[in-house]
Amino acid sequence: MKLKKILALCLSATMLLTPVRAVNAEPSDEVEQNVAVNEGSGNESSSEYPENQESVDKDAQKVTEEPATEESSSDTQSDVGITDEKTNETEHTQFEKAQKPKDINGQLTGGYIESNLDQNTPVYYPAARSVNRVPSSYPADLNAYYNEFPDTRNQNPYGTCWAFSSLGLAEYDLIMDGVADKNINLSELQLAYFTYNFVIDPLGGTEGDTAKYYNENAPYSYLNYGGNYLMASRRLGQWIGAVDESDVPYRLASSTVTNGLDSKYAYNYDKAHLENTYLINIKKNATDVKNQIMEHGAAGVMYYHDDNSLYWDSSNQYYTYYDTAATGGGHAVMVVGWDDNFSKDNFGNETKPSSDGAWLVRNSWGYYCSYFWMSYETTSLSDTAWVFDVSSDDGYDNNYQYDGGLNVYPSGYTTTSNVFTVPQKDGVTSETLKAVSLSCTSAADVGYKIQVYTDLKDKKNPESGTLQENATTEGATEYAGTYTIPLENPVELKPGSSYAVVVKLDTQALDYEQAITIASGDTKIWDCAISLGNEKSFYKTGGRYYPFYWGNYCIKAFTSNNTKKTYSISYELDGGTNNAANPTEYSTGNDKIVLKAPEKKGYTFEGWFLDNNYKTVITEIPAESAQDYVLYAKWKENDNYDELASQNKDAVSDGEYLLKSAVNEKYVMDVRWASQDNKANIWAYEYNRTTAQLWEISHDNKNYVILKNKNSGKVLSING
Repeated sequence: MKLKKILALCLSATMLLTPVRAVNAEPSDEVEQNVAVNEGSGNESSSEYPENQESVDKDAQKVTEEPATEESSSDTQSDVGITDEKTNETEHTQFEKAQKPKDINGQLTGGYIESNLDQNTPVYYPAARSVNRVPSSYPADLNAYYNEFPDTRNQNPYGTCWAFSSLGLAEYDLIMDGVADKNINLSELQLAYFTYNFVIDPLGGTEGDTAKYYNENAPYSYLNYGGNYLMASRRLGQWIGAVDESDVPYRLASSTVTNGLDSKYAYNYDKAHLENTYLINIKKNATDVKNQIMEHGAAGVMYYHDDNSLYWDSSNQYYTYYDTAATGGGHAVMVVGWDDNFSKDNFGNETKPSSDGAWLVRNSWGYYCSYFWMSYETTSLSDTAWVFDVSSDDGYDNNYQYDGGLNVYPSGYTTTSNVFTVPQKDGVTSETLKAVSLSCTSAADVGYKIQVYTDLKDKKNPESGTLQENATTEGATEYAGTYTIPLENPVELKPGSSYAVVVKLDTQALDYEQAITIASGDTKIWDCAISLGNEKSFYKTGGRYYPFYWGNYCIKAFTSNNTKKTYSISYELDGGTNNAANPTEYSTGNDKIVLKAPEKKGYTFEGWFLDNNYKTVITEIPAESAQDYVLYAKWKENDNYDELASQNKDAVSDGEYLLKSAVNEKYVMDVRWASQDNKANIWAYEYNRTTAQLWEISHDNKNYVILKNKNSGKVLSING
C-alpha cells in the first residue's frame, strides 16, 4: 500500500477516536426521535456523528474506494494490501467496521416518505422499440467512473437522503451533458428548506400556494421529517434551485431550524433547471432504466433498508444488499450501474436471490457503505426509477406557473388550459413563448396537442383570443413524468396582454396540484396549502370552458425576454459638420430614421455610405433595426471661383466703362456692327464714341461681375 494511504487511514482513525459533541437539529430531537408523526418518516440523525458533515474526506475516501488490485477476485472497489496477521482482516475491512454506526436502522434510514408514484409505475410499451442493446455491465471501467463523478456525499446527521439523491441526479446529468465536472456540488440544504418552506415565484403565479413547517410543534425538525423524489422534482420544476453548495452550505443546516433561510435563495441563485422528469418501472422496463443511466448518469430509487440484509464481503471488498421484505426504514439512493452477471452467491445472507444480477448503488453515508451492489430481486426496492433531465442554459427567462403545491393527482378532463398575463417589466419590449411543460406522472404514452391563444378578449375563455396556428404542437410522451415540450414555432407576447395554453390529451392524465397538511390534533406541523378557485385554470366539457376550482393544472409556459437594447450610430465626416437632426443612437423597435445632409465649407455632400470605399449608399436606418452603424460622408470639392469673387468684390465698382485693349489703347471692346442680336460677336475696334463700345458693370449676389452692353442691353456671356 502506498504511504499516503497508510497516512490517510491513520488520520481517519484519529478522527474517529477524537471525542466530538453532537449537535441536534433542535432540543426536542434527541428526546423525541422515536416518535413517528407520519408513516414512513423517521430520524436519520446519529448523535455519534460530527455535525452537518456533507463531503467525504478525500484521503479517507481514497482508502475506501480504491480499485481492486490484481490479487482481488472482483473488479469492484477494493483496497487489498496489508492484512492484520492476528485477525486476518485487511485495513479496508477494519476501516469499514470502524465506520459502521451502532444502529443504522432508524439513524441513517427512514428519511424517505414513499409517495403514491413510487409504486405501480406505468409500464411504457413503445409501438416500435429501436434496437439499442445495453451492455451486460456498466460502467465498464470503475476507476474511470470514480475519476469522472463527485465523491460520495454525507447526509449526516439529518434525514435528507431524498435531497442528496435528487441533487445527485442533477449533478450526474450535468456532467453527462459536458457542462460540469466532478467538482460540481449543488446545495441539498436549499432544496430541503424551500421544499418545506415555500416562497412565491417571481411572477406571482403561485400566490395562494403556501408551505410552512412548524419546527416548534413537531417531534422532528424539517431536516429529519423526510421527503421524496416527487417533492424534489416539484420544487426543482418550479425553479426553486438548483443552487451551488457555496451559496447555501449544508454545514448551516441546524441554524435554519430556528433562524430560517433568506428567501432570496429560493429563486435568484439557480445554476440549473429541471426540464424533464421520467418515472420508469425498474422491474418491467429495466432496459429503459439502463439506457437512461447511460444517457443521464444515474436513476433515483428508494428501498426499505434493513441492516440485517446488508453484507460486507471482506474477500471481495464490497457491500451487497438483498432483502425479502420491506421491514426497514425508507432510504433514497442512486443507481449508477449494473452487472447482469453479478453472482447470486455474492450475497452473504442465508437467503439468496434466485438469479444473478445486481444494481450498482451510490449512497449518501459518507465513508461508510458509499457504494454497494443491490440484487435485482430485492423485495423492498420500489417500482419507480426517477430520472432527472437538467439544463444549465435552457434559454428561458420566465416560468409561468400556478402549481406551487407539492402533491399531484391526475385530472378527470382531457381538454384543459391555463390563462396567463404578461407583466410590464422595465426594459422588456416583449416576450417570446418557446416551450410548454406538462405533468402526466400517472400515465405513460400520452398523446397531446398544445395550442396557444394570444390577446384574449375574455380571460375566462381560453379560446377568446387569436389562435397561433404555426405554434400548435402535437406528439406523445413516453414514460410517466413531466415534459418540457418546445413549440413548433415561438410566439411573441406583448406586455399587458393575456394568453392561454390549451392542452388536449388522448386520456385523462394531466396532473393538478394538491395540498398536504400534517397536524397533531389541532396543532399544525406542516401546512402545504394551495390556492383554490382562482379562475386561472380551466377545463372544457360540453363545448364550454369552466374554472377548475380544486387547485391549478400543472401546465407551465417558458418565455424569454426581448429587452430594449440601445445601438450606436457613428459618423465619419472627414472634416464636415453633422446635421443636428442626425441621432447618435437608437433603441430596439425603432421607427425609420431618415438621415440628413451634413455640411463642409468648399464641398458638396454626395451622400452617406456604409463603407469608406463609397460602394453602398444608405439614406435611412430601417425600422426595427438591431445593429450598430458606422456611416461615411462622401464629399465633392467645389471650384474656388466663388471664393475668388468674394475676395475681389471691391476691385471694380459698378458703373459705365470702356474696356481698352492692353496692347493698343486706341482699340476698345466693341459689339461688331453694333448688333443687338443674341450671340453677337465681340471684337476690338477703334474707339468711335458709340454706345456699342460702352459697358455697364454690376455684381450679382455671389459678387461675380456682370457686363451689359449699353447699346444692346445684352449681357456678356462666354461659351467654352
